[in-house]
This record gives sequence, structure tokens and C-alpha cells, in this order.
Amino acid sequence: MESRIYIQGSTGKMGKAILEELKKYPQFIVTSNFQDATVALDVSVPAALTKILELCLEAKKPLIVGTTGHSEEQKNRIKEAAQVIPILHSPNFAQGMSWLHAITGVICKELSKDARVEITETHHTEKRDAPSGSALALKAATGREDVPIVSKRIGESPGVHTVKLSWRDEELELTHRTLNRRALAEGAVYAILFIQTKPPGYYTLCHL
Repeated sequence: MESRIYIQGSTGKMGKAILEELKKYPQFIVTSNFQDATVALDVSVPAALTKILELCLEAKKPLIVGTTGHSEEQKNRIKEAAQVIPILHSPNFAQGMSWLHAITGVICKELSKDARVEITETHHTEKRDAPSGSALALKAATGREDVPIVSKRIGESPGVHTVKLSWRDEELELTHRTLNRRALAEGAVYAILFIQTKPPGYYTLCHL
């Protein structure tokens, strides 16, 4: 099935990586005209969310939100809009991150309340928000409020996330490393395939 993709933020690092990945899929056509699109993808900046969200609502088009650092008002608006259109709100498109999210949730349900959980995340120096949206999603997966997050901004790392669990005389560390933005771009393509077949609703990392 042919799909026409509108990408907000196509000139950024992530946008360029997604454009390159989409070249592998002849069924996808990238358009610079929103009106021609069948699905929209936002990988720009948080401030640009409002416009694309309203456009998608008006046109009843699916939206993928791949940016982070939104205000609480923006997050609430996304969830409200998801009652009308399908929205995938994911801070990280890497397949392994969805697995880390799921595994973290399962393990934390089994751990005793006195076990300690810590999260460390590392990104490139140009990343604006800290902690990252991925780290906050991992914290939510733990089901706990008292989870410290250590954020590091070093070099050009696309992303490293570690969940450290400590109890009695044991420690367990779960780490996901994004070695190249290509992994994120591949996940974005899967997100496009995913959202096009879904009814209105709010979808997240755990649905991928």
C-alpha cells in the first residue's frame, strides 16, 4: 500500500536519517505538502508540536510524535487529540528500547519494595532535554516514584540507557546502546507502518 509521509523536522539529524531509510521502501513517498500526506511524523522541536497536531486533527490524519521535552500542557493536548486520531508518542524508535522498557517493567514488579532502581542515560552534547524522554519512559515502566536519573551529555552518542537494580547482595544492569541513528530511523519506518492501521488512540513505546 502506497503511503505519503510528511516529516516535520526533515532537515535535522534524525529527519535526515529517516529520509535515507525511507529510500529503501518504494511504497513510501515523502511529501513536503502536508495536504498530500497520509501520515505525519514530527521529529523537530517541542515548540513545533502545536501546529502539526492541529493540522492532523483538522485533516483526521495519523501523527507520530518523536520529539521529547514537551510541557505538561502539550502532553495533555496530545492525549486529548488521540481521542480523535491515532497518535504514536514515542521518545525513542529503537527496537531494543521497547524491549528494555518491557523487561524493566516485568522485573520491577517482582522486586521487593526495598530494592533500589537507578537510571543512567547518555546522549550527544546537542540534546536539549535532560533527562531524556526515553529515560523518563523507563522510570514510568518501573512503577516507582523514587527512581533517580543521571543524565550525561558527552560527544555525539545517539543514546545509551542503563537501568541498575540492586537488592540484598546482588546487582543487575540492563543497558541499551544505540550505535547509529540508523537504528532509530529503522524504528521510525516501523512506527509509520504501525500507526496507519490503528484506530484513534494514544500509543506509546510499549506498543511497538
